[in-house]
Amino acid sequence: MGGTVDPVGASSRIEPASKVDASSDCRASEAVAGGTPARSGLRPAATALGVGTAGTVIASFLYLVYGYVFSNGLCCGDDAFIAVAAKNLALGRGYATSLSATAGNGLHLFDPALSTGPTLVLPAAAIIKVFGATPWAPGLATALVTTALLTMIAFVLGHWVGPVRTLGHIAVMLTLMYTVTAGSRFTNWYSLLGEVPAAMLTILGVALFVWRPGKRRTVAWAFLALGLAFMTKALALLSVVPVTIWLLVPLARSRGRNARQWTDLAVGAAAFSLPFLLFETWKLSSLGVDPYLANWHDFIDFLLNSGSGHTGSVWDRVVTNSAVLQSEYGFGPIALLLVIIALAAIVHTYADHKIRKFCWLLLTCGATYIAWFIFSSAGNPRYAMIGVLLLAASAACVVVARPPGLAIGAAVAVVAIAVVPAHSRVLVPVDAVRNGDMFRPTQRVVNLKTTADFLTKFQHKGPFVGDWWATVADLEYTLPTVSNFVSVEEVRPAEIHNGRLLARNTIWTQLATSPLFTTWEATCKKVLLSAPPYLVTQCPQSGTSDQQPPEGTSPLVAK
Repeated sequence: MGGTVDPVGASSRIEPASKVDASSDCRASEAVAGGTPARSGLRPAATALGVGTAGTVIASFLYLVYGYVFSNGLCCGDDAFIAVAAKNLALGRGYATSLSATAGNGLHLFDPALSTGPTLVLPAAAIIKVFGATPWAPGLATALVTTALLTMIAFVLGHWVGPVRTLGHIAVMLTLMYTVTAGSRFTNWYSLLGEVPAAMLTILGVALFVWRPGKRRTVAWAFLALGLAFMTKALALLSVVPVTIWLLVPLARSRGRNARQWTDLAVGAAAFSLPFLLFETWKLSSLGVDPYLANWHDFIDFLLNSGSGHTGSVWDRVVTNSAVLQSEYGFGPIALLLVIIALAAIVHTYADHKIRKFCWLLLTCGATYIAWFIFSSAGNPRYAMIGVLLLAASAACVVVARPPGLAIGAAVAVVAIAVVPAHSRVLVPVDAVRNGDMFRPTQRVVNLKTTADFLTKFQHKGPFVGDWWATVADLEYTLPTVSNFVSVEEVRPAEIHNGRLLARNTIWTQLATSPLFTTWEATCKKVLLSAPPYLVTQCPQSGTSDQQPPEGTSPLVAK
């Protein structure tokens, strides 16, 4: 595919590719080995075939991503919760949630429970500001950011491996990423969950770090990308460890006497810290000193409670998390590392210096995530995703190995190895395309809009009653106003006989519900709207209620 020779720029003085200086700006793909006229005649056709195949793979993948953006909308409770913060920011209410997993009703500035940072929330807020709180706005932000990052990665790689092999690398990388995320994990490509952009920013940072070693400006851009990855997902901090060690090794060898290496380290630290410091300055100026310190305390508690909540022995954790890795991504840790190390060995043997460095840095970054996930995490499959995506990017480096035949064979092998455990999932998006479901709202999205329109027209004073935050997050996002819901725990018991409205997404109430909300449901049984999975019911009225339905309203049932 992308491992064919690029004939553009070949000089009349022909040298074997193995003699091309890997550290120079001359692309190895442009050093054309001598051959017979017949072989030379095949080269343009092979290049065109490789470019066409890679381009088709990339375009098909992006078609799936954008198709899901406009068909599936908000994917889940976490996605909707983050989208609420983007909506509130777009409406001028600040970087705040209006639902909270840890606090009561109302706006919560810089809510520690927001698992995705401003790198995605700010673009999503900009899109919502222009187009309104549509179901597809949050996913479009992620898709556009991801597309832009893929373009930047291709631009950087193209400067040292050439455009043909760059296209091949991107195509194989996306194919591998598709096979490990097809199915339920594919939602990460079109939601605000953040793992995909964080992984792409890490890949971009590593590519920039390798591009021009010793160039201080490049070091700054590389660590800025890693800093933005950290501001997307806090877990992305793990990626900085291998890159920093790579900088520290030559410093240790010189016993700290190399002033330039100290300067590079300082420049990298400053660039990495810049997005974080800007965000913290914004937070401090908005909250004040004491609330700011309390917010940091809550954030640390949130990280500790959500990231490493596994009980039992270390061995039990390893067994459990290894099983999660196998079931969710198709590879157990041993099989995954064996395959990646074998492919890295091919790259190490048959690729130039920059590609080896790029591959090994991605490999060590990905392995750091997987090791943390297996030995220390609470076992949420999302915690392993960045590591799996980085390992996929590392495996795709086989495309730039030499000779081209080896690269093509290795690429086919690695894709086949990835597809085998994922065969039951990879056809799900393909079936959606075949059925014409792309770029067309699903019935769930249509019913979300129907429910939001119904609640908007309903005459009421005060918020609607909901259960825990995920049961109403997508409704809170879609409604045109802010703080539309109050938790049942915050409502006086007497209100159960005052015509209050209960609204919820039954997917989440079936997953988990509070005993108090179950009590309310048993009393408030009058169905005003049933639009699965959304349900709106009304409590009995004892006397005059402040909640009156629109004139002529009767129970509505949607598909």
